[in-house]
Amino acid sequence: GIMTLTDVYCLYNRARGTNLISPQDLLTAVECMDKISTLNLKLKTFPSGLKVVLQANKYNEEELAKRLQEMCLAAEHQSLTSLDASRLLKMSAMLAQEALLAAERQGYLCRDATLETTRFYSNRFPEFARMKW
Repeated sequence: GIMTLTDVYCLYNRARGTNLISPQDLLTAVECMDKISTLNLKLKTFPSGLKVVLQANKYNEEELAKRLQEMCLAAEHQSLTSLDASRLLKMSAMLAQEALLAAERQGYLCRDATLETTRFYSNRFPEFARMKW
């Protein structure tokens, strides 16, 4: 699984009820988790600055990018917005947006940004480059 550091902070403190921890204490603890291999939890910071906690054995950025590409091809308009991806992947819109941008950086998706929204499409440019005209 994958959760934003903010969500982890809220859920952890809600479960504790009293004697809450500070955001800095949680960040320090999560950074230490990287060093403990048996926990299999890892802190990842996306280029936007969003910090997430993820299970290292269950999160594969390339597999997620391929899955998003397949979702785009199967979608009604052969495209996805971050809200569409959020609904399909059952994750927050912010995480879905980061996943879409990561898939774009890897070359699986390309985007069309308009005033209304940003839509991600399967990247077909490599196919076009191989065509003989």
